[in-house]
Amino acid sequence: MSNIEDNRIQTGIFIPLLANEKLSIYPNPFNETTNLIFNNPEGNSYTLYIMDLSGKICRIEEDISTSNYVLERKDLKEGFYFLELRGPEIWRGKIIVE
Repeated sequence: MSNIEDNRIQTGIFIPLLANEKLSIYPNPFNETTNLIFNNPEGNSYTLYIMDLSGKICRIEEDISTSNYVLERKDLKEGFYFLELRGPEIWRGKIIVE
C-alpha cells in the first residue's frame, strides 16, 4: 500500500466512485441546449441556480423533478458558469456556453 493510500484511509476521506453519484452534463460546451443528468429516482423537487464567475446568480430554474433536465441557453451569454442543483441533495457542475 502506498503512502497516498494510507493517508486517504487515515483521514476518512473517500472519493465517490459510483457514476450515479455525480452530475453529468452533455454536450459541454454547448450552443442552444445541454442535458443535466443526476440521480433522482424518487422524483424529488430541485432548484437549479446558474452563476457566473463572480458568483452572481444569472438564472434560477425551479421545480425540476426528473433525473434528466434539458437546460436551454435562452439569455445566457458566451462564457463559463457554475451550476448548483439544490434539493434533498446538492449537485454541482460547470458549463461553457459557446
